[in-house]
Amino acid sequence: KNLAPKTIVSYRQPITLHLIPALGNIPLSKLQPMHIQQYVNKALQNKSPRTVAYSLTVLKQVLKHAVQKWRLIPYNPADAVERPSYRRIKFQALNIEEVEAFLELAKEHQDYPIIYTALYTGMRQGELLGLRWDDVDLNRGVIKVQRTAQWVTGLGRIEKAPKTEAGRREVDLPATVISLFREIKKQQAQNRLFMADKYQDNNLVFCQENGKAIDNSNLTRRFRRLADANGYEDLRFHDLRHTHASLMLAAGEQLHVVQQRLGHEKPSTTADIYGHAIPGQQRAAADRFDNLFGHQMGTNHPQRHSQQKKQKPRKARGYGF
Repeated sequence: KNLAPKTIVSYRQPITLHLIPALGNIPLSKLQPMHIQQYVNKALQNKSPRTVAYSLTVLKQVLKHAVQKWRLIPYNPADAVERPSYRRIKFQALNIEEVEAFLELAKEHQDYPIIYTALYTGMRQGELLGLRWDDVDLNRGVIKVQRTAQWVTGLGRIEKAPKTEAGRREVDLPATVISLFREIKKQQAQNRLFMADKYQDNNLVFCQENGKAIDNSNLTRRFRRLADANGYEDLRFHDLRHTHASLMLAAGEQLHVVQQRLGHEKPSTTADIYGHAIPGQQRAAADRFDNLFGHQMGTNHPQRHSQQKKQKPRKARGYGF
């Protein structure tokens, strides 16, 4: 009952499509690791390792409840089953030249405004689609992120608050995005006059020409077609967020500033995802280590070490490793 509707759908799908057909006829008290391993082995013949691994993860959680909360079985038989390995999807981040080229290609596309805003703010797709004009202060140049919007199968459009308190945040807008928003507002006013009663005024910043909300899945499909057709294979809409964060860090922006813009709860989350984008980290570490020994030897210049009198090697001390 505490889960988001989209999360519930993501759990229900592997249960109804994979787990119940394969294991549903086995009484819970008789379910053994062997049964689950047989399901995994058979499923891998026609399903991707990622799909099978996710269904096994869901099953483990279900059986964990059966053991720990409801005391229906003494142990979790899924714990003994090996999880299929697979290559995790790595995010892509465009460089400055690629961003400029991609935006030029997308200039006449219907989703150009939301693509541009995603690149220049790092906001999530759901946050952008849930954005209302009441959340935008163009005079201050600030957006208040207060909700996300998702389309859930069987339920339609769902709005909910961000997962964490850090997700509920203010995002400062660059001057170009402020100008873009003014153009969007002007265009929506013209559409409202032209369509009259046919226009649905939902006060959304990003919407269809008639004011109706944009379906997440349709936006995702259109973006993939745009990217694939122009040589940006495998670029996802979410990679626009990754691009924003990576370019900011590469430009020397402080980690905690990027964390706040992205709405991460902890700086460590931002560092774990984007640490590779922070320039010079390894070089700085190598120099600090070199300087440490240089300081102890009275020099921090590698060439001066070779000029020192060679000493007899000392016997290594035992440190237990």
